[in-house]
Amino acid sequence: MPRTKGTKRRANGTGRVYKSNGVCYLQYRLPNGSRKSVTLKDEKGEKITDLRKAETAARKYLEPFRKINEIDNRLEYLEEKAKLKQFAARTTILLEDAFERFLTKPRRKTMTEITLKINRTHWEDFVLFIQDKYHLTHLAEVETEHADAYIAFLRDHGVYKRTIGKAGKKYTKNKVSASTINKYLKICRYVFKMLLPDLGFGITENPFYHIRCGELKQIDREVFTPAELKLIFTDPPPLMRAMFTIGLCTGLREGDVATLKWEEVDGYSPQYLDTSGYREIHRVTNKTEALVHIPITEELSDCLQWLWQERHIAGDFQEYVIPDAAKIYLEDAPLLSYRIRVFLEGLGIKTRKLNSNGRNQSIKDFHSLRHCFCYYAGLKGVPLPVIQSIVGHLSSDMTKHYQQHADKVARQKGMLMMSGLLQIDDSVSTIRTLRQRLCQLAQDEPEEFIVKMNLYADQLLQEKKIGNNPQKFIAKENSEK
Repeated sequence: MPRTKGTKRRANGTGRVYKSNGVCYLQYRLPNGSRKSVTLKDEKGEKITDLRKAETAARKYLEPFRKINEIDNRLEYLEEKAKLKQFAARTTILLEDAFERFLTKPRRKTMTEITLKINRTHWEDFVLFIQDKYHLTHLAEVETEHADAYIAFLRDHGVYKRTIGKAGKKYTKNKVSASTINKYLKICRYVFKMLLPDLGFGITENPFYHIRCGELKQIDREVFTPAELKLIFTDPPPLMRAMFTIGLCTGLREGDVATLKWEEVDGYSPQYLDTSGYREIHRVTNKTEALVHIPITEELSDCLQWLWQERHIAGDFQEYVIPDAAKIYLEDAPLLSYRIRVFLEGLGIKTRKLNSNGRNQSIKDFHSLRHCFCYYAGLKGVPLPVIQSIVGHLSSDMTKHYQQHADKVARQKGMLMMSGLLQIDDSVSTIRTLRQRLCQLAQDEPEEFIVKMNLYADQLLQEKKIGNNPQKFIAKENSEK
């Protein structure tokens, strides 16, 4: 049907209805551009001669073609949008600049200086791997296969920075723990999560989104035995003396002890250190950012006073309680842990044990002092909420976990008291059991208990003297009156 003046042009894909020799036809264009004409028929299969009925039949005939056309247009739109995203990304976010841009984003929790330094190192390791292996430079170029390859490399060979520079050689089997791999994975996932919205991508387009953290199979740390503590505090080097004294008396973690500042100690001023009266340490912990208030005991006070005198000799980092520890920790945190481990192993204390994965895992290190603090506080009867507030645990369950060491000793003491049940009539065995119990109590109980035992012993000895010679005792009392 020819288009007359005033009529509108049909939209693309709707075709054209015309009439020839009394029969209505539909002419439309195929996807390849060629034209095609069909005879319009009604539901009974008869040719349509009425133009109004022909228009209805034409729309019904073209409906499947219209839907296909819409799908094609939608796919083209999405493809073009993806291309635009990729192009925008290549011109906005470089891999080398991604971490700094990530730091500008608002986060739920602020990173401490040490955590920030560690996370930056983890991200740089990933960037170096991607640049060397795949020659990528922009954030949006990273795909799922690249993320998989990086995590697989960490699990098989260890950190990438430690294995590069070995051209022509196989990678060394310097594996890292599942816990460390999880830290690398989490920071990479987090950086992509915060930056992908800037590129128009969704959360599922994060290349690390589908990778799960590895299962952790850890061995619990052990507390230092009284004999080991005696070895540690028998003429230690000044650095170790300060670190271990503060660690044992406060329950603070290694990083908190190393970076403890004088301004966090009650009684401090730039000119003097007041050691009189009740004092506390007030510290916001590095890991959990919990504010803790730690009473300063007599042993801790003596250590702080000694460190205050040494402060005037030290050069840099004088705002820190242990300047040497602060310098090492802030410049290379693992080095301080290494020096502590060497010190302990030099005393013959076993610090590591093979776990189920065949890796050496720490069982006794500086963190064991935190367990010791909770353990001995529990033995001395300090209430659980008080211990929790001092060490800064976010839940009482964690404090209870640390105090499980005390449960084993309590069970041993309880079973010792139960011995001899099968020989109740045997007085010799009973006396032997009682002697063993007293010896065990004398070894394990705190000083206050030992003092009370001595007082009771003096009373018993006094009663024994009275029983042996009552007349002499009475005469002595009368003379004193």
